[in-house]
Amino acid sequence: MAGIRRIIGAALILVSLVVAVQFIAWRLYDSGDVWTIVNYISLVAIALAFYFNWERKYKNEASGEAGVTREYIESNVLYFSTMILAALFLFNWLNLLVNGANDVGVEVMHDVVWVVVDIMIIVVSGATGGYLLQGHSGE
Repeated sequence: MAGIRRIIGAALILVSLVVAVQFIAWRLYDSGDVWTIVNYISLVAIALAFYFNWERKYKNEASGEAGVTREYIESNVLYFSTMILAALFLFNWLNLLVNGANDVGVEVMHDVVWVVVDIMIIVVSGATGGYLLQGHSGE
């Protein structure tokens, strides 16, 4: 299982890099279809990050360790950040799927939320992937 966790960690870091490059360069070319693909990849990355961050938080709390430790803070910050990211991503992405691309630029709010979502995907996927890549086991 440790090998699979490392592969998933590397994949999450790759997603983080892809989103970062796309976020920076998307104005340089017609990127509509690229964002569509990146959104589906991001959905999978968010689901994986949610699972592994929940698992990390659960194991940390089940350990019975008293006091606030670095691991406690890291696991809780990543878990709740992933929850916020998932809510914002699904809010905006479902709006995009229902209303189409015509509605995306109309409301400034959706553009701002996409900026926040993209930055959070970069941070959460990178941090979760780095944790998994270091070989921390879920056991």
